[in-house]
Amino acid sequence: MLSFLKIFLHKEDLTVNENNVYRNFNLLLVIALLDLVVITFSLKGIQPDWPFKVCIAEFICYVVLMFFHVRGYLMFSRYSTFLISLLVQVTACVTHGKTAGFDYVFYAIGLLPMLFFQQRGYYTSLFVISIVTMLVMQYAYMLVEPIVLINGNFIFYWNIFFTGTLIFFVMYIFKNGYERNQKKLLDQHNMILQQKEEIEGINNNLEQIIVDSTEKIKEQESRITEFAFINAHKVRSPLARIMGILNLIHLEKNKEEIFEDYLLILKSNADELNERLQEVSDTLNDISGVKKKH
Repeated sequence: MLSFLKIFLHKEDLTVNENNVYRNFNLLLVIALLDLVVITFSLKGIQPDWPFKVCIAEFICYVVLMFFHVRGYLMFSRYSTFLISLLVQVTACVTHGKTAGFDYVFYAIGLLPMLFFQQRGYYTSLFVISIVTMLVMQYAYMLVEPIVLINGNFIFYWNIFFTGTLIFFVMYIFKNGYERNQKKLLDQHNMILQQKEEIEGINNNLEQIIVDSTEKIKEQESRITEFAFINAHKVRSPLARIMGILNLIHLEKNKEEIFEDYLLILKSNADELNERLQEVSDTLNDISGVKKKH
């Protein structure tokens, strides 16, 4: 029983929207069966009894069509259900006349197919058949006398109530689907706005990152230029002097006598070279720091 109920409400190979239509049609068949139960008990005891037997036959047809629908014969089951309903309503109108109110059901039969068919040809053809049949029955009332009159007004009022309930069912599903779609569109709109704000924030951050990176690159280039200047002039100058003094010492014949004279000059240039090398080291450290921070 639970397994059938699960299949009755949900079919695995259908999409979400298709499952909604599938479930709603099964519920419609249940409503139709309940309506037949009421009509059948109301006709019980009426003579001749063949209208009662027609209701029993219609009940069996709906059960069989529900079985086919659950088994996956969707379009066949739905279209057949509406055609059988039309045929039975025509029979009821001819049999019981206008006072039974069966012709009101044609309105519901004409509108309901729009809920269960995506193809325009299906629900349009059923609507046209239903409306034309209703108009023909209005004319037939003037030509054909009722075969079996129903005592009392219960069936008449019940058909009006049932038709109104089905039309309400149609409008409710349309309204509910429309509101659901509107909510989905609103949620998507809000999501798009949020994503737009996030993208704008990212763009602003990217612009700031580019500005900061450009400034750091310029600073780095300035440091590199400064390093190149120190290397080309400040470092090479004392180094060239030291190398020149060493060449002079090498050319002197009495190296021991002149060494002390050149020693102070060598020390002075060595100290200057040391200072310049420290500047180079500081500059390199600054450039390395800029790179790491960048």
